[in-house]
Amino acid sequence: MKLINRNILQKNLSRSLRGGVKHPNPGIIKMRMALWKIFGVPNMRGNVVPVIRNYYIRTKKLRRPVRFVHLSDLHACLYGTSQAHLIQMIAKLLPDAVLMSGDLLEARFDKAPADELLRGLARRWPCYDVMGNHEFAYDNYHTVKKYIRSVGISLLDGRCSQLNVRGETINICGIDDPKSPEKNFIGQLQAASVAADADNFTILLTHRPEKAALYTRYPFDLVLSGHAHGGQWRIPELINGVYAPNQGLFPKYAGGRYDFKNQVQIVNRGLAYHSRIPRFFNPPEIVVADIVPY
Repeated sequence: MKLINRNILQKNLSRSLRGGVKHPNPGIIKMRMALWKIFGVPNMRGNVVPVIRNYYIRTKKLRRPVRFVHLSDLHACLYGTSQAHLIQMIAKLLPDAVLMSGDLLEARFDKAPADELLRGLARRWPCYDVMGNHEFAYDNYHTVKKYIRSVGISLLDGRCSQLNVRGETINICGIDDPKSPEKNFIGQLQAASVAADADNFTILLTHRPEKAALYTRYPFDLVLSGHAHGGQWRIPELINGVYAPNQGLFPKYAGGRYDFKNQVQIVNRGLAYHSRIPRFFNPPEIVVADIVPY
């Protein structure tokens, strides 16, 4: 598969890569597919099928329910031709918007899968995204930001947008990954918080779940993140993840729902199915967040 070459912006993006384009070894992929069958990850037509996990968040700030699909950590994995299988799964969920928490791109592999997903989503739904650590692995992260915005995605970096759905107004805020060379993680967090209308239900998109305690200091109703990949290996009902980046062994925020006094945080286990460490009892997932009134 060749790098996508649709315009000058994407040419600049491809030139900013560190090193050439590499693809996962087919033999390793086949071995992992066999392991996924053993450990219960569904497979259809040779493609990994993510599980769908639904969370209900109740609030007094809405009069009508609003549904979001949350995606994270694609790492340039492919779900059918032009991401058709993944987009079809999302379409059946009837979301009001699609929210993404970074690492859709992958500096080691082809960029086509991320591009196909972003364009396919932006044609159908309002879409919001933030930069993860892998987006900042590019030499020119400004080019990456311009590229994401160019395909119709609202990229949030210390900003807060308002989404209107059937008369309901939701604040959707977002911040860059701490790996940003600008090193303004706290500044963006504060700016996003100040920009949000406190009367509206407010969502924060952030790549990093391990900053959970920090997020609770700000008036966000819901925080959506990724990065932890579900801890890679899980023992259901016993260990929710063995290892996660930036958290180490037995991470506290590997995946799932975490309830705090005035805030709910949901950590997406991610869509990546190729990795140096295979996923055990930890299928890729799509998160559905239903915000419903009391």
